Amino acid sequence: MRASILVVDDDAAVRNVLGLFLSREGYDVAEAEDGWAGLKAAAAERFDLVVADVFMPGLSGVDMVRDILRIQPGIQVVMVSGYDDGLERYVQLVKPVRPAELLAVVRRLLGEG
Repeated sequence: MRASILVVDDDAAVRNVLGLFLSREGYDVAEAEDGWAGLKAAAAERFDLVVADVFMPGLSGVDMVRDILRIQPGIQVVMVSGYDDGLERYVQLVKPVRPAELLAVVRRLLGEG
């Protein structure tokens, strides 16, 4: 069974590129345009991993992930941001995210490599 990944970013170009890349790597990918949409998606569907932007209008990525972890305690988390936010409890990648780096982190968190 393919792992499912939720990509949440308010920047449509970033969200689409990350989603397309992960989809081409064989993952089932859902996308959400902001924290509220990401939270709604996680309430409706089970995901193995979430890739979330840190700073989004309305509900930040950090707050969204905190709420998602209540719904899906075992979900793996990758936070992405324009700079290092010091979020030690999450794996964090700095934008622009390099595809190879993202793939290595995703595979490690999903126990694939």
